[in-house]
Amino acid sequence: DTELKLESYREAAGIAGTQTKDRAEMARFYTMILALDPADAEARKQCEVYYTETENWTELIVILESELARVDASGAVDVALLKRIAKISEEGLHDGERAIMYYKKIVEHVPNSRRSLDALARIYETTERWMEFVDVTRRLVKVTKDRNVKALLYFKCGSVTEAKFGNVDDAIRYYDAAIKTSPSCLPAVHGLRDLYLRQKDWSRVIQTLELEVKLWQDDKERAGVLAQIGRILGAELNQPDEALSFYKRALSVSKDCVPANRALFEHYFELENWEKAEQIAKGFSAKAMRDGDPMLRSEFYRKRGIVSMHTGNPTRAAESIVVALDIKQENFAAVQSLTALAADYPRSYDYGAIYKELSKLYKKRGESHKLLAQVMVGEAQILTRFGNLQAADAMLQKAIELSNDELSIVWALVELHGSMRNWTLAVSALENVFATSPTVEQKVAVLMRMAKLYSEGPMDSVRTVATLRRILSFEPDNPEVFYLLAQELYCMEQFEDAKQAIERVIQLSAVPEANLAAERLARYTYFLGRILEKGGDSRAATSQYRRAAEYDPGYAPPALALAHHAMKGGDQAGAESRLISSALAAIENGDNSSAVSMQRGLARILLKSGDREAAIEAYRGILEVEPAGAADRLSLAEIYAQSDLHRATSEVHLVIQYSLRHGPAYRVLAGYYMHAGKSARAVRVLTAMRLLGYFEPQDERMEASARAVCPAEVIQRPLTAELRKTHLANESLNSVLAELFALTGHKMSILSRRAGLGENLIPLPSVGNPMLEEIAGDMSRLFGLEPEIYVGENVPGRIVVIGHPRTIIVIDRSLASETEACIRFVLGWAFDGLCAGYASLLHIGEKQRTELGLLMKSFFLTETARPSGTTEFVVTLPPRAQEILQEHEGEFQNFDMDGWVDGMNAAARRAGLLACDDLAAATRALAIISGESADEQFDLLGTVFCGEDLFQYQVSDEYDELRRLLTHSEPVHRAETLG
Repeated sequence: DTELKLESYREAAGIAGTQTKDRAEMARFYTMILALDPADAEARKQCEVYYTETENWTELIVILESELARVDASGAVDVALLKRIAKISEEGLHDGERAIMYYKKIVEHVPNSRRSLDALARIYETTERWMEFVDVTRRLVKVTKDRNVKALLYFKCGSVTEAKFGNVDDAIRYYDAAIKTSPSCLPAVHGLRDLYLRQKDWSRVIQTLELEVKLWQDDKERAGVLAQIGRILGAELNQPDEALSFYKRALSVSKDCVPANRALFEHYFELENWEKAEQIAKGFSAKAMRDGDPMLRSEFYRKRGIVSMHTGNPTRAAESIVVALDIKQENFAAVQSLTALAADYPRSYDYGAIYKELSKLYKKRGESHKLLAQVMVGEAQILTRFGNLQAADAMLQKAIELSNDELSIVWALVELHGSMRNWTLAVSALENVFATSPTVEQKVAVLMRMAKLYSEGPMDSVRTVATLRRILSFEPDNPEVFYLLAQELYCMEQFEDAKQAIERVIQLSAVPEANLAAERLARYTYFLGRILEKGGDSRAATSQYRRAAEYDPGYAPPALALAHHAMKGGDQAGAESRLISSALAAIENGDNSSAVSMQRGLARILLKSGDREAAIEAYRGILEVEPAGAADRLSLAEIYAQSDLHRATSEVHLVIQYSLRHGPAYRVLAGYYMHAGKSARAVRVLTAMRLLGYFEPQDERMEASARAVCPAEVIQRPLTAELRKTHLANESLNSVLAELFALTGHKMSILSRRAGLGENLIPLPSVGNPMLEEIAGDMSRLFGLEPEIYVGENVPGRIVVIGHPRTIIVIDRSLASETEACIRFVLGWAFDGLCAGYASLLHIGEKQRTELGLLMKSFFLTETARPSGTTEFVVTLPPRAQEILQEHEGEFQNFDMDGWVDGMNAAARRAGLLACDDLAAATRALAIISGESADEQFDLLGTVFCGEDLFQYQVSDEYDELRRLLTHSEPVHRAETLG
């Protein structure tokens, strides 16, 4: 009896649901009820609820399709049921074909169903059914009333038509339709612009750019587009007058609008074309610089200082900014620029003196708290540089008290604490400022800095996320904060939350008033794809990658991702084509960095396919753009190593030359030298590697093998002037300044040491130290010089070197008791200074550097501009010195005095290394003569005392060749000698 069965099943379902609490069993009974009576509403309802909660979409679809069949049999239409089945098919079962079938049924009954058409378009795009996608999108256009959305739909049709079918004419029509529908549809404008750019149809490119000018609200963006039009007019259409008019138009929309003779300077300054800006600044007349509002003139000199800094002349930059402050002492931006310059180039100017003057000036005025506080920031930088961190902290705290609303001071304090990795104090400083910040804008800025601190310092994603959520409580629609939030959540593997955050970014960025650049939209869309792929939805991720590539064809990450997917699918040709076309698009947009990324991907594909020569060419192309790319150069070296070990080692040397602290390069280089049988070079490389802190336990075996077969080397030949010039000297020692100093140094009393020579001086032969005497003899033969050598006590700096009137070396008794290699380094360092005439520079201090710079500067002045004392001094110089000054008259600004003095000291360090051939001993010796304790461990601080130059020189071809020319290798292994 069916009725009795149904009643029994209902009672059983009720017991399962209320008594045994077994909902699965309850659902089973309700399913049996539906099998007997498909019209039973209660059973259907209970089954739907259970299968929905348990996400058993397969069983739920069976129930719903059964109900749909019953409804269809009655001749009725249940659109809501169709929508539900379609949605579950798409999102639950991921059954695109079934979802398409039901969405089509909905559209048959409700032709204007916007959501169903949207869903069809989405599925067609995901499954790359582009023809159907375009047809559905065209239908969507007809039912869409919002003009902005309709314009984006036209744009999608155009981008698919162009990218997938290559139909340029139809693409242009779609883009035009999008722009006519909504002139603010920036993606369509960019699509049309890029299409015309590829066709080099410059007149139409200009038309699209002029339309883009009307869309931008930001003056800087409008000025940039106008400048781009000017560049096209000048470079492509050869219309310089029209180009100049657009440059002027670009400057006219900027708040810093200035007279015509400053327009191009401002323009190039904004574009960061420093060389052009420098040329134009030099051409200004003195009258033009004097006339006008003092603040504008002050700003001109400040900007000219920034230009000089970027063109490699920090001294002139400081002088220009000081002039800006002379014109307008209240120019806060000039004080900030001076502080930034002092931080980057501390030796380019006497910043302590100018800060002292400014401090007195602002203290007198009383009301200049903000300016005085900024000066204190600069003074704190000087204190930090000399290691007085507590005083710097106190100075910055006082500056904040004077100007608690100036965030740059807070940033300086946070930077100080961060450099000491004291994150607690850094956060505390930010929280204090946050509590007193008067505006929401300042509070948000402080929280953003805090989020950056958490993210980049202790790398605490949990606190970073919490801080970003605090920002959203003030600015709930800030897309940049949502973007940062998505990145942190991604790192925490909270992919669903990250997906929601990046979707919010895209939602906020898609509104027309956002004025979002296509590149940023591409970046957001790509990141959504990354999140989807990490979450396991590879198909949806691919769809987002394609969309990102459509927004910005030259954006590298989506192109690389799509190429990777193509390679996984076995489509190497498609992957190569994708990367090449995207790289060309990036180059057209002036984005060389993205083009390099895609070239790198192409190189890896070519190498994987076995096309070695093509891979080499690809890597060569990358290195032409980014010569310091260590990973790419090592990859190239690995390819060369298969057949040309010499070229491989040359590439690895370049890696170290660009980046001394690239640890893996040393291991690779040492391996190449061992393979080539050059054990001595392998030992040197491994020694440098150990001192830099990159040595690992597995490297011990290689080092032991290298030392076991490394021959002993004894220097047999003297170091001639020619060998010094070609193999030992650096750029400073071979410079005009070095030659001039060698001729005039003995006359410069400014450099004489006044601290004395020490106490109880005893000539070396009377000391009774055979090892020291032997080393001194070796140094005399090597350098061709026999100075007077004394050993004493309390010798300043442990060693004193005097070149005039007698050549004297005084060594402290404690230094004489050091290891043989350490003493050899110190004496080689001293002997070369005596031989090449720069001994006095070995002891020069900060104050003496400044005095030397001023004296040398006066030498190079024109004869009429020299001070009388300098003129009298120059007359006494040797003829060759006077010839040098005449040849280079007025060119002192081209010389970097601090860099030259540092270079001369580096040359002495090279000579010391040549004398001992032991980098570890060189590190220890330099630490000792720098005033550090000899008992401390300096291995990880080697570059502090030696300088990067010495590490690079020891592993260089020049050093190896010089050792080869000066030594005679004996057929005795180093291990046997030690035994």
